[in-house]
Amino acid sequence: MHGREQMMSTLREVAKRARVSIKTASRVVNGEAGVAPATLARVRRAVTTLRYVPNVSARRLVRRRTHVIGLVYQNKSWNWLNDFQRGAIAQARTRGYELLMHPCAIDEPGDLDLLLRTLDQGSVDGLILTPPCGDSLLLTQALDDRGTPHANVAPTRRDGPALSVSASDAEGAREMGEHLMALGHRRIAFVAGGAEQRSSHDRELGFRAALEAAGLSWDPQLMFRGDFSFESGVACAEAILALDLLPSAIFASNDDMAAGILRVCHERGLDVPGQLSVAGFDDVALSRQVWPALTTIHQPTAEIAAQATAMLVDWLDGDAPRDRHRTLATRLVVRDSTGPPCI
Repeated sequence: MHGREQMMSTLREVAKRARVSIKTASRVVNGEAGVAPATLARVRRAVTTLRYVPNVSARRLVRRRTHVIGLVYQNKSWNWLNDFQRGAIAQARTRGYELLMHPCAIDEPGDLDLLLRTLDQGSVDGLILTPPCGDSLLLTQALDDRGTPHANVAPTRRDGPALSVSASDAEGAREMGEHLMALGHRRIAFVAGGAEQRSSHDRELGFRAALEAAGLSWDPQLMFRGDFSFESGVACAEAILALDLLPSAIFASNDDMAAGILRVCHERGLDVPGQLSVAGFDDVALSRQVWPALTTIHQPTAEIAAQATAMLVDWLDGDAPRDRHRTLATRLVVRDSTGPPCI
């Protein structure tokens, strides 16, 4: 048994030897139709030569489906994750699937190994990767090697073969910048999210585009870096309020960080929005629960989750998705935390 395990190859090696994509190799191994005869022959020869044996997970996809989808997360906004989970569960159950939540810190080898063991045990049919998990090359390559279908949410790369769903982050941030400037704000601090996430980068670009369109220059001294957590919002607020010249408004890249900013403002006795306007992004339940209620950008988180789930289930059920990447629109929601700057 030990010698046989040493000779086992991966699907990636089979695809390389047969000079085809991993997806094509997976289709041949799983007995799917629509592969050209010459290609089919090359893949089968590679399988025989390399003594490739599909793992338990791949065999279950063809023979004994679990009808369970894994939701992989490493997200510091529990409010966003709650909305996402709600949308994914509702869609999965509509399609006859259950959802398994699986935490995975992509920078922790032990977490990745545990997730891959779960896959090899055949516990799930496919995965939904929430940010930043979909950007982990180690994880996505391991999934491709196993032929494990997956859908990525807000990944950095959106032009490849993987299924993905995102929000119009840049457009939403630009709309918020325009709203604040329409109120009269010209000195606006911006709190970015995690540097490793595409959504954080796009929201910064959108806000900067709004400044440029208004003829205002980008001031790097008003740029602060959080990580999408409430705690990082607190830390950034303390740094902003330590500036010699305070801004008249703060735009945080998500509601959790905006809530942290509100807390510091309340502790310092600052009137929001009388002395300082505060805005967020996401429109999670927290944005309506804090005081004052947050002006924010609504992204349809539950719908994003439902779309990602539907695309993955279509793939699992053998129905080609209409498109491999979808972008859902955001919109401005004006509440009580923003107003004209005090003079």
